Amino acid sequence: MPRYCETLDIRYVPVDRTIVREPVDCEGVAAQWVSVPQSRPDRIFFYLHGGSFTFRFPNAHAAFAARLCRRLRARALIPDYRLAPAHPYPAAPDHCHVAYRWAPKHAGAARDIVFLGDSAGGNLVLVTIVRALRAGEALPACAVLLSPAVDVTLASRSIVYNASFDLLLSLHNLLVLRRGYVVSPELYAHADVSPLFADFSGYSPLFLQAGSTELLRDEAVRTAEKAHAAGVDAELELWPETPHSFQMAPFLPETMQELDRAVRFIAARTGCGANIAQQEIAGPIGAGVSQAASALRTPLQRRPLRSQQTRRPRARLPGRSIAGSPPLLGLAQCTTASSPCFSRTFAMPGCVSFGTITRILFAGSSMKMFSAGMPLARNSSRTLRA
Repeated sequence: MPRYCETLDIRYVPVDRTIVREPVDCEGVAAQWVSVPQSRPDRIFFYLHGGSFTFRFPNAHAAFAARLCRRLRARALIPDYRLAPAHPYPAAPDHCHVAYRWAPKHAGAARDIVFLGDSAGGNLVLVTIVRALRAGEALPACAVLLSPAVDVTLASRSIVYNASFDLLLSLHNLLVLRRGYVVSPELYAHADVSPLFADFSGYSPLFLQAGSTELLRDEAVRTAEKAHAAGVDAELELWPETPHSFQMAPFLPETMQELDRAVRFIAARTGCGANIAQQEIAGPIGAGVSQAASALRTPLQRRPLRSQQTRRPRARLPGRSIAGSPPLLGLAQCTTASSPCFSRTFAMPGCVSFGTITRILFAGSSMKMFSAGMPLARNSSRTLRA
């Protein structure tokens, strides 16, 4: 099956001719450099691809990395870590750690490296950080986690609440894939298997994104919550009605917006592309906190999904809104019941949400929420109280 998926990827996923892919050996770990004409050798993405620890899509992963490389004038190192079930845990984390140890020696300092991981790759990003801390190695400048799968115990409640909303994942498939990656159930809660249960103290800044209706939504929320509790600079964005790892689909309009927001986070933490960090992303809310607050009084109305219109009425569960959207568990609770827009149902204690994207910022001891349509000024952002 993994080889079949690679064949389909090579056949049906086109790659821009300007993308250069060079194979490299990272102390026994096969990898490839992905670069574009704008790439600079001193800016590096260390990209750990997703695929449920089982699949690899070379063209899709290279094209996705190249889109970020163009925006930050960087290049990407993509390790071809061993895949399950032929090579179960700990083969993948071992390969990723070896490749990361190789990178600062041959490509640049750790402060010039940005971790990037989607789905299972987000798991491996956090595991690599855990192992680097354990070994006393330098950490990357920051890490970007897209729909991360960080809890192999599958204890997140969104796996149940979002079962009828997620179009890509199912609990049954997750159970089958887990059995191929981790042989012994005794390892499910180990920090190298489920990095959610690791000690987050000393981590690099984290930027997390997930879809509000995907099965793994709460894993991103719980990761951000634990990182904030450990004093880590963390930001979390929940995108309404988007599928798992939607960032990989270039035909979705949300994908370009997501990349822009990730680039701004990276630029602010690394100092590269300072002009990008200063750019404001236009949105329907307008500019400034005052306009965003006025949007609360006149929220954007969106047509409910057909699944919401035809769903049979059922008993309300604790935290579930009248609109039928699944509750956000963990650090945020479902409090707004009047709007059919999913993001309107998410609010943190003491805060209000608005707009089309829920953006949760963790800075110091405060927690701030903004919409993605509102330009953010780092020196003037403030918590909005209900």
